[in-house]
Amino acid sequence: MKLMSKVQAMFAGIFIVIIGASMGCTYVYQVNHEKESINTSVDTQIEYIANKITEYDQEVEELKKELEEDYLIKARTVAFTLKEKPELIDNRQKLKELAEKIGIEEIHISDANGILYAGTVPDFYGLSYYGGEQMLPFTKIIEDSSFELVQEATPRDSDGVLFQYIGVSRLDGPGIIQIGVAPERLQAKLASVAVENIVDGIIFNDSGDMIIIDKEDKKILSAVDKELISEDAVQKLGQDLN
Repeated sequence: MKLMSKVQAMFAGIFIVIIGASMGCTYVYQVNHEKESINTSVDTQIEYIANKITEYDQEVEELKKELEEDYLIKARTVAFTLKEKPELIDNRQKLKELAEKIGIEEIHISDANGILYAGTVPDFYGLSYYGGEQMLPFTKIIEDSSFELVQEATPRDSDGVLFQYIGVSRLDGPGIIQIGVAPERLQAKLASVAVENIVDGIIFNDSGDMIIIDKEDKKILSAVDKELISEDAVQKLGQDLN
């Protein structure tokens, strides 16, 4: 989810500022007769944070596109290697060595019916690509050998680490070559632009702190005081945010 789609900023003790997707601002004053210099400072800070969010979104999207092409090249490399050296298919150790060599975590190989029967993770053997929502999109590769798929990176249930699957057609016959990768560069980038850190370093005179609040559930997404994150903003700040 893009950061700009869920940003609502509050300056404690001054007023609420809502940043919409179009970067328009609405001010609801909580105190009377604020100095014009403070209003100007708020405008500057709001413009800064809006630009910062937009830049973050662009950087993440550019990195995703770069990694997508890189991972497709790796998947095609596996397909080409297995066509040239079919004896590797039934040798799990050699497949693990191939995965390590090209910098990926997993290799999965299906037959023409979409049944996974070889690869680096034996626990997956026997699974059907037609048997689940996550795997089903890859079956189009069997129907159209020119089709390639890069799934969105999602956190693993086991450890929360981002993991991503990429699929291409086998070159030695009908079937799917799928690789699994842990996109460390994307994980690091997302950590560096995490919404909970976006207000760090922003100074608003001596009048209060910036807090970013989710528009939907009114949970605090970002604050200098990290103990506030995930708390209910209405209860913590005593403000009607509707």
